Amino acid sequence: MTDYNLAGLSTRSFEQLIQAIALKVVSSGVVVFGDGPDGGREATFNGLTHYPSEGNPWNGYIVIQAKFRQKPQNPQEDGEWALKQLKSELKDFANPIKGRRLPDYYIFATNVVLTPVQDKGSKDKAYDIFEEFKDSVPLKGYDIWDYDKIRGFLDNFEDIRRAYGFITPGDVLAKISDFIEPRKDLFADKYTNPEDIEVLVQKVRSHFHKTIQNECENLCTFNLLYYHMPGNLSQIYVQTTLNESQPFSSEEFSPERKLWEEVVVKNPKLMVLGKPGAGKTTLLQYIAVHCDDINFKPQPIPVFISLKTLAENAKSADEISLISYIRKKYCRRHVSEQELKILLDNGRLLFLLDGLDEVIEEKIKAVVREIHQLVDEYGDNRFILSCRKEYQAYKSRLFGNFNLCKVAEFEQLQIDNFIKNWFAGSNDGTQLSKEILANNLTHKLKLEENKRIRELADTPLLLHLICLIFIERGDLPTKKVKIFKKGIDILLEKWNQFNDRAYLDVYELKKTLRKIAAITFEQGISSFEEDEIFPLIKTNICRLSDIEFVSGILRKKNWQTYSFSHQIFQEYLAAEELVYSELIYSNLFTHITDKRWREVFLLAFSLIQQADEYLWIMKEKIDLLLNPEKELYIFLNWVYEKSLNITLNSVKARLFYISLYVDFFIDTDINKLSEFEIEE
Repeated sequence: MTDYNLAGLSTRSFEQLIQAIALKVVSSGVVVFGDGPDGGREATFNGLTHYPSEGNPWNGYIVIQAKFRQKPQNPQEDGEWALKQLKSELKDFANPIKGRRLPDYYIFATNVVLTPVQDKGSKDKAYDIFEEFKDSVPLKGYDIWDYDKIRGFLDNFEDIRRAYGFITPGDVLAKISDFIEPRKDLFADKYTNPEDIEVLVQKVRSHFHKTIQNECENLCTFNLLYYHMPGNLSQIYVQTTLNESQPFSSEEFSPERKLWEEVVVKNPKLMVLGKPGAGKTTLLQYIAVHCDDINFKPQPIPVFISLKTLAENAKSADEISLISYIRKKYCRRHVSEQELKILLDNGRLLFLLDGLDEVIEEKIKAVVREIHQLVDEYGDNRFILSCRKEYQAYKSRLFGNFNLCKVAEFEQLQIDNFIKNWFAGSNDGTQLSKEILANNLTHKLKLEENKRIRELADTPLLLHLICLIFIERGDLPTKKVKIFKKGIDILLEKWNQFNDRAYLDVYELKKTLRKIAAITFEQGISSFEEDEIFPLIKTNICRLSDIEFVSGILRKKNWQTYSFSHQIFQEYLAAEELVYSELIYSNLFTHITDKRWREVFLLAFSLIQQADEYLWIMKEKIDLLLNPEKELYIFLNWVYEKSLNITLNSVKARLFYISLYVDFFIDTDINKLSEFEIEE
């Protein structure tokens, strides 16, 4: 048999190779590889086959699992690795909690050599493992496709062999020769040693730098006072502290605060969690801009990617590709595909992937799978993801090799520094007057009468809006929703103050923004073209392009596309629209099981003066989905009754019970409610 360099494949291409063989020898109806419930990759078929022979065919549910070892060592170590993979998969099938469908037949495919020495070889040990699980995973038949068996398939199937020509020495030489001949000058003595790699890193970093600066240096959510403030990240940024997750737990975080740099440097794969406005995006932007100053070894090249934008730019989930997005956004004509591949292979990129929670439901699985494939194929690079803590996508097993941390709430010193930087960044007034304003706000926040608003000032976004309101009105709001309401009202008034074209009615302008927010949030998008959105909102207001509406609420992404600068602005304005237009009945309650609507729910209930009627309607909607005899129904009914019988601090307490009611229901799998018991 011919020798084939299977180790030269990637994980993905090996899976595709096994799939191609399965389509030939098992059935043309084999379903392509996909992410299983536990992150495993498998191909499946259900029905009559012509395998292993026409006289003795398999007939039933078949699972073909591919396990690729990127750097085979020696037969003994490779065999032990393969046996461990096989045993782990069978354990998963045997575990009833996993809920995986048991196969009738099973094929284990791997690129490593399994030795056939009787009783001692890894192949016999693999058969022993099948016997070990015969009671918990009762298979009618099984087979092992190791390196030797795959070689036999490739010898027989010329079309597959040619399709995967890079594993046959003759074809690979011919293809390389054909490819290099017209490009001799490009490949002459380039990137053959570490020094050459460093030269490439510096070259690519310089080309990426402009894109990073444009994307990350200006904080659009801080650039709200037009001539007042440049919105420069480096000028206003306050050092973030992080709480690391406790060992063996994704729910509990250490009370110890650590500077972000310490956590980021020691964790090559990190998930940054936090509540809305906590500063997750700002942290990733700061890392992108100041990457050269961080003690990474070796120094990586940062690429900042908004996952929401990545998903929105793809017409379908199948088109989502991080590498293609990087080529288009960062490389352009300056960095070749070959150079990018060299950097990826050498682990010299830092992927800053922002806003996992902002990806719409229809595309989240594709985005998670794409990140997992990127980490799987180029695991030597660094990865930092951000996600709201309330969003559950980060708990996927596909992120099992990511360490978790949480953005810590601002402490008093951070609040003081933020206020100082904020007013110092303003170009309005003398240095002395700016210091006086900063000191006055700092003093007022510490007064007992402002305790509630001080408790809200624990995130950069809310603290920023507090500064904005204070510099304009000289007072402090008392509730979170009032911060958003007053802040947005000030922004719109400011637009009129500095607009020299036409005066616009602030009320009408805000109505327009509310409609845009509600429509786009319902559609699961943050970006839109005005030609698409204006026919839907049916307004007489001037077009966005005419008034050059680029503020802290909306920002212009290109010559005709706009977006909300922060998801919390979109959520708040959408909540206002649902409440004030009384669409809360028809729109809000239809999304009661959608986790993406959680913040809109809570903001809407905060805006409603008398929430009892809406809470009752919400309860009726939920009751239709529950079995009254089950304990979940009893529990939620208790929560509802508690919310109606609050006598002290009623608004705050009632909102607590409403949020408990919503959270408990949203985090429950609606398809399993009829089987739910509290003791589980």
